[in-house]
Amino acid sequence: WDLAGINWDDPDFSDVQLSYALHAHEGSVKCLSITQTGAKQGRILVTGGNDELIRIYDLSKKVELGELQQHSGTISTLEFFGSSHLLSSGDDKSIVIWSTHDWAPLHVLGGHKR
Repeated sequence: WDLAGINWDDPDFSDVQLSYALHAHEGSVKCLSITQTGAKQGRILVTGGNDELIRIYDLSKKVELGELQQHSGTISTLEFFGSSHLLSSGDDKSIVIWSTHDWAPLHVLGGHKR
């Protein structure tokens, strides 16, 4: 959605227009995160869902860059840490630290009980 023209003091949302839509996951999208600044690739969107996948999108080019699979279960949290790392967690009770340079998993932290 393009929200650039919204008057936030009196939002009626009549000028909001869909910029583009993505078919991201089989089932529902459970979480997402967007790089704020400094990402080498531009503004990057990542999404996670019930299908155990993290999908990566370049928002400026409006294209999917790829997908990541390391979790067994729903992806529940995605958070960029600066422009160099992505953190993900899921129902498998693990946290994965990803490099945004090549999207490789750097560390898998397990052992969470709940």
